[in-house]
Amino acid sequence: MTAPAIRRIVFTGDFLRPSPYRWRPTQHYNIRWLRQLLGAPLGLATRLPIETVVWGRGSVASEGVDGAAAALIYDAFGLPRSSDGWARLSTAAAVPDLVETFIHGLFRDALVIGFETPPMLEGCLRRAGVPHIDVINHPVRFLDDIFLGFRSDLAPVRAALARHAVREDRLRLMAGVQAAAAQRLFEKALEPRSLLFLMQVADDRSQIRDGAFVGATDYLEEIAALARGFSRVYVKEHPLQPRSPHSRAILARCPNAETAVENFYSLVATDQIAAVASLSSSATLEAGYFGKAAHYLLGAPYALAPDGRAPAPHEHVGVFDAFLTPDFWREALDGTVPVTATDGLRPPFKPNRLRASLRSFWGFNQIDTDAAVALPLRDALSPLEARLAALESAGGPGSAGAGAPRLPRDLRPDLRLRPRAALDWDGGVEIEPGEEGHAVFGPYLALPPGRYRLRLAVAAPPRPRRLLSRRRAGEAARFEVALGAAAVVWAAALSELPAPSRRAGGERRVTVAFEASGAPGAAPFEFRVWAAADAALTIRTLRLEAVDGLAGAGGAG
Repeated sequence: MTAPAIRRIVFTGDFLRPSPYRWRPTQHYNIRWLRQLLGAPLGLATRLPIETVVWGRGSVASEGVDGAAAALIYDAFGLPRSSDGWARLSTAAAVPDLVETFIHGLFRDALVIGFETPPMLEGCLRRAGVPHIDVINHPVRFLDDIFLGFRSDLAPVRAALARHAVREDRLRLMAGVQAAAAQRLFEKALEPRSLLFLMQVADDRSQIRDGAFVGATDYLEEIAALARGFSRVYVKEHPLQPRSPHSRAILARCPNAETAVENFYSLVATDQIAAVASLSSSATLEAGYFGKAAHYLLGAPYALAPDGRAPAPHEHVGVFDAFLTPDFWREALDGTVPVTATDGLRPPFKPNRLRASLRSFWGFNQIDTDAAVALPLRDALSPLEARLAALESAGGPGSAGAGAPRLPRDLRPDLRLRPRAALDWDGGVEIEPGEEGHAVFGPYLALPPGRYRLRLAVAAPPRPRRLLSRRRAGEAARFEVALGAAAVVWAAALSELPAPSRRAGGERRVTVAFEASGAPGAAPFEFRVWAAADAALTIRTLRLEAVDGLAGAGGAG
């Protein structure tokens, strides 16, 4: 098919990917972030209109897809409207004519820039002759900032990518620098010649095989065979899905396995870790730069172009920060679209610019960052903090617990959720309209005596007004911190929290100070949220910190 002239640039991605918990979009955040990041330099370089195609919350017809259209696409494939249905849809080679026509209409006469473009969408673009650039967060994340990976079916773009590629020697050099920082204060005793096995979230797109999700339990015998070649296996759980059935299965199957909670970079910086394995985790690739043997049981998540040659259309190339400049896009797109004159304009370098922009650090902030983090120095720890760092979390409600939690700690993955609540893709706890009552509670931590603070950030859309409702203002949601079943040490309604501000990203933020006394576990720590039936909100931050001896060291979370 002859490609039409390019008259616009359209940002999109895996826009049909729903939440694993309910029928709602997940990728509109990433797609809009990419447009905001690259839209300005692309606009300056080409003067073309910049548009977006996403499936967003509610009615977003102006951006191409709404919930009804997404549902019709799943129905056309004959697939359930679910995460499992998406696993088949996103990798489908055969596309119904109705869907193909719809997608062609969305992207006709466009240069498409996609964030993690799924194979199904890429196939539709190729058949329509629509040029495409795919963008990912590059799997190497230990430089002074994260960077992006690009691939394209346009030869001039691939040639420009090769000229701006991050060199392999630079990655090896920085791995040495970061290893020094990561290992300097690491004191955990590890067995020599050990294997580190990395867990992943259950709906990781790189864990799709033949149109279905797989997990570690599908490779249990391969993992057990690999484990027999090492003195010890340390299972590093994913922070968003701790204590998963897959990790428990590995621990039960491999007698030399145990859980590791330490920082990934600190572990791979040690001499005792000889190899790193996973199904398809990008961190396995990073381990190779620290001198570790890498084992993929399912396969690497991306094909990366080797140093020193132009990439193939299916290979991503890492570019550090040149993509923030108009000149990079003038060079890449010259001959594909008309471009403006070069001007040398570029933003000043700033460490962690993209990390902070994405609010994602992947553990890097624990070893090297401009942001405030908890001090790992043993001699800087108060007696309280030293005790906390040596212990694990408590058991269930009312129990004395197995010990105290490590602090500071993001409590969101540990909360107990009613059906109307779910852990979102970026770690937030979303509460949607549903049965009135407590939607979130837990995690029942045994806190030693001392002073603590809890940092809470909540985002909530305005509630629809009901003229005949007798409900008083301020009862959309209520938050409580309790020590023991009856001892509520803090409580506030949603309306009583500080007002949302633009600077805070529309969040209501509050810091709660409280003191625990008595034997650890006698009054377990609990955070709970009561929500009205029509209330909707997201807990974006829920961070527990110890105050004694480390006031302010834990950061804002």
